[in-house]
Amino acid sequence: MTPREETDNASSVNAIRAKRRKHLRVPVFDDEAAIIEANAKQAGMSTARFLREVAMGYPLHSVMDKKAVLELVRINSDLARLGNLQGS
Repeated sequence: MTPREETDNASSVNAIRAKRRKHLRVPVFDDEAAIIEANAKQAGMSTARFLREVAMGYPLHSVMDKKAVLELVRINSDLARLGNLQGS
């Protein structure tokens, strides 16, 4: 189990108590900041979470991927209903 999975599985009480106290300062150019912020937004994360997960090597799951999967599930359900109507 990765540290991220362990954190995700932690009890809500521990998650509330555990606060990150160390802040890192990373100088970037304006265009780099814009790209990082846009990538974080596309992934559906705050900039801090995005940078932390990328730096820790965690795989990123885009919000668009999740939306696409939900849309495919909806379409599949619609097709199944149509198939049931035709078979009746």
